[in-house]
Amino acid sequence: MVISCQSEKVEPKNDLLIKNKVQDDNLEIEVISHTIKDLIHPTPPPPPPPRLKESEEDYNKRVTERSKEFREYCDTTIFTFYHSDSLTSFNFSNENYPEFHIQSNKSDAKKISIEKIKTEEQFKLSIEKPDDNWNNWENEFIGIVQYSRIIFNDDYSKALFHCDFICGGLCGGGSIVLAEKKKDKWIIINNEHISTR
Repeated sequence: MVISCQSEKVEPKNDLLIKNKVQDDNLEIEVISHTIKDLIHPTPPPPPPPRLKESEEDYNKRVTERSKEFREYCDTTIFTFYHSDSLTSFNFSNENYPEFHIQSNKSDAKKISIEKIKTEEQFKLSIEKPDDNWNNWENEFIGIVQYSRIIFNDDYSKALFHCDFICGGLCGGGSIVLAEKKKDKWIIINNEHISTR
């Protein structure tokens, strides 16, 4: 019979807190990088007004043509958007999200390293705040996005956060977003709109 006196190594509490904070910081940036393209989008034009004595078939052709032009515009344009250098506080009722727990450290806003957010080539993140007319941009400006602190479930496989997107004076709104990590990628599985402009 062999008895070992060697105990399992336990990380000091302060070291564990620092490690968890770094993991949370990195994961918050990762969630933003993976989900932002699905939460911001250029505003499509309204459908054209019908013409006098125009058949329904001709009108539908014009609507289809305008949609095609808009898709081509989206595919060939670089869009700029703005996000501040902070994540806002996030308080929520966990009646609808029982696997998430209100974390006291997420109730405060937090500065983030905005340059760490990765976007697809079609989107350009600006740290320069837009002017009132939104016209001081090199590329097409599509709006202002603001993420809250991101809450994770116990095994860090799901993320919950609030996101605001403002695309004009009366355009945009806010959502509570639920994302899940699948094959090293955060995928939005629910986007609950809770406010509109």
